[in-house]
Amino acid sequence: MKSCIDFIQITDLHIDDPPRALKDGRDTTENHLKQVLTNIPFDEVEFLICTGDLVAKPSAAAYKRLVSLLKDVPQPIYCLPGNHDDLPLAIESTQGSNLNWNKTLIQAPWLIIFLDSHEPDTVHGRLGETELAFLEITLQQNPTLHTLICLHHHPVPISSEWLDQHIVRDQQSFFNVIDNYPQVRGIIWGHIHQAFEVQRNGKRLLGTPSTCTQFAPHSTHFTVDTRPPAYRSLSLYPDGKIATELVWCKSTN
Repeated sequence: MKSCIDFIQITDLHIDDPPRALKDGRDTTENHLKQVLTNIPFDEVEFLICTGDLVAKPSAAAYKRLVSLLKDVPQPIYCLPGNHDDLPLAIESTQGSNLNWNKTLIQAPWLIIFLDSHEPDTVHGRLGETELAFLEITLQQNPTLHTLICLHHHPVPISSEWLDQHIVRDQQSFFNVIDNYPQVRGIIWGHIHQAFEVQRNGKRLLGTPSTCTQFAPHSTHFTVDTRPPAYRSLSLYPDGKIATELVWCKSTN
């Protein structure tokens, strides 16, 4: 009998239609995503989670291209929006595909919650009253389930001056909810295009690199890193433990 829930997190795909070159000129986001997909051991995982910025500029064509790129993934892909996404358009454009926009996923003894931290016409994150109320109600209703929370923006500073301007602006309200519920075991996000990990009140906080280009850690201004595309593998255990590993994929150049 399998003792844990194994899945993959991908984030910040930034797919365009037509495909576009990255700012640093290294490759296209599409080719990077293809390289990541060839590295994922699909026979070993139950699902994927995509934590936002699925496309670079929201359009029906971009989401349709993304669906085409992901159509051969044999597992469901649970998605949430980033600051580059348009959630209603994304839902409409991906209907009938393996992309799923549910707000929760229960695989006892675990609950996974998908939050929308996108505030329209801004780069920074904000959850807002509606999303925070949903979070609290969901945690109240599931006190016996270990819980993992997923969102796009980082809820804690990562020591990068320009990126920390994009932090979840109502982070204190977010943690005011989280800190009342000991069943919350971890929080994962994207947006920062780099690896990050910290412990806070016994909870594991994890930022994940992009499937395309990365940002240099601890940078004052926008700075591209030389690290390749990546994804995160996670295992959720019955006792509430989270095991995780970053997988850096060989560059297509």
